[in-house]
Amino acid sequence: MKKVTTSSLLTSLIKRSNSTMSTTTLLCGNSKLTLIPSLNIRSSLGGSFSSIVLNNNNKKCFHNNLYTNFFNFENTQQKEPIEAATSMEYSEEETKEIIEELKCVEDLYKKLEQQLRREHDNFIKTGETMSPELFQKMIDIVDYYNDFIDPNSDSTYKQFYTSSIGLKIWNIVTKVKLLIVKSIIQEWFTMNVYLEILPKIEYIPGELEDDRIYFNRLFGAYLMHSAFVPLLPMTSFIPYTRETFIASIYFIIYRLRNGPVMLSEFLNYMKEIVREYPIIKERYLNAKIVTTIGEEDKMVYEQDKEFTFLEKKYSEHEFDWFEDIETNLPLNLSSLIKVIEGYLYFSQDIDRFHKLLEESLKIDSNNFYTLLVASNYSKFVIPKDHQHLTQISLESIENCERGLEILQKAKPLPLREEIKLEEGEVLPERKNDLKLFPFHYEKGYSSIIFAEVPELAVDLTHSYSKKAIEEFLKVELFTRFPLDGKYYLIKGNAFFSLGMFEQAIHCYQYVDKYSSKLPKQSVIDAIVNSCNSLVAMGYAPMCLTEIDKYIEKYEGDIRLRLLKIYVEEVMCKSKADLTDVKEKCINIIKELSDPNFKIADDSRPYFNNSLEYVKRKITHLENSINDPNIAETW
Repeated sequence: MKKVTTSSLLTSLIKRSNSTMSTTTLLCGNSKLTLIPSLNIRSSLGGSFSSIVLNNNNKKCFHNNLYTNFFNFENTQQKEPIEAATSMEYSEEETKEIIEELKCVEDLYKKLEQQLRREHDNFIKTGETMSPELFQKMIDIVDYYNDFIDPNSDSTYKQFYTSSIGLKIWNIVTKVKLLIVKSIIQEWFTMNVYLEILPKIEYIPGELEDDRIYFNRLFGAYLMHSAFVPLLPMTSFIPYTRETFIASIYFIIYRLRNGPVMLSEFLNYMKEIVREYPIIKERYLNAKIVTTIGEEDKMVYEQDKEFTFLEKKYSEHEFDWFEDIETNLPLNLSSLIKVIEGYLYFSQDIDRFHKLLEESLKIDSNNFYTLLVASNYSKFVIPKDHQHLTQISLESIENCERGLEILQKAKPLPLREEIKLEEGEVLPERKNDLKLFPFHYEKGYSSIIFAEVPELAVDLTHSYSKKAIEEFLKVELFTRFPLDGKYYLIKGNAFFSLGMFEQAIHCYQYVDKYSSKLPKQSVIDAIVNSCNSLVAMGYAPMCLTEIDKYIEKYEGDIRLRLLKIYVEEVMCKSKADLTDVKEKCINIIKELSDPNFKIADDSRPYFNNSLEYVKRKITHLENSINDPNIAETW
């Protein structure tokens, strides 16, 4: 399989030990006996996003640190409050001008549809990519609209979005924006097409970027763009179209895949989507169709009260059902709205969250996104006890299997990445999956959570760890999921649970590469497990110097200090050495028990466990020192 080279987390340790490491897979006994307290994968990985501004001075901007803006949004985002137009209607000359603009956009869209129909048929039959000219036609329509609408100086901004002609243009543009998103996720074009047609996109191949991360950001940026809806001055009307609703739902689902967001602006945005959905739907179902007068369209205002810009009146079935942008499987908007509403209750009323997901599946039993969200969010539920954690994990795995079963109904899309297997690897059977939010990843993640359940039988730990590795292999081979530090930390833990320490260490190497995007405790988790692995392989002396560097770097983190004590214990050659280690443990107990001892907020989740660990360690050392059956030296 394709591997990415990177710098090591414990560079000097691994480099110095490579020459003596065996290439044989190491299988140890009960790997559940982790000697150093290791932060559970559930609590060590969280989403890290920058703030999102959604409603500020008539601005609507969607941005986070995963989805970099690779193109200029200047023409579609307001910078200053927009003054109300002096008149609610265009002048006669302005009306003629905007009608001409509509005709130009309609002509561009008609040509786009004709070419798309031809090339898409070939894409379905052969899997061959489409021409750069087709993508250019999509961009041209959006650019044409951006050049025509200037929210920073156009006094008729509000008139445009409340007039039938303006909304006809906007309706076409939102369809094209969503079409661009679909073309990206289905990979209609080669990566070079985006680089050539969108020269402002920053593509940085090398250590910190790869095609997967670039693809993820490209999709996120255009999805963000497609979900954009302007806020109009002095009116409660928000010009949502059916396409912007669809784009907004995808945006929210992908935006929240790394966990709940409690930012009030984003919560208000989700509430807006839930609130506006029945309003916009009703306008589509009761649209008043206005016939043309001669060769010119009739201009009708007050679209905030009644839609007249649509080409037809929609039935409820026509409005709610659409094709998924990635799989082309049918999805129901009403069902997805229940998912968005569920997000709003996750942190406050988990039972209500699950009930809304159940209602979503009652509307559309094949809504695989509902199953995906149910599985994804299971790892953010705080378990009541070990039994509850077991139940959560197994239900998540079951939801993944149900989702994958639904996805098999779709025609597989061609793979754009060359598959390269390592020696000894066998190509698994490919199953349809989502490229950037794969069920295989969620299933592997849940399998690891289950394998980490305390007191779980060793054979079950090994079985589910192996299942996790199998799922992760499918993620690497058959999806575009970005293989970042979080991914390699989880995969490393799977190898570690199996006692496959060499493979675990090589996964933990990647954590250093992405350490700036991970919580500090996740990086420390990788350091701890890397050292545990090296010690298990007989390389304890190599660890001490490097551990000191990390203790200094992470300001005396308690887990790293305990890690050092553990390594020193392993290196003991006499009871006198054990006594020295015991004294260090006693000093740590005194330090931790001091009421003035300051502990970092990110260390609090496992502080008590660390304290208990040291106490048990002291007891163990005393027993060994006082045991007459143990020699004074060895």
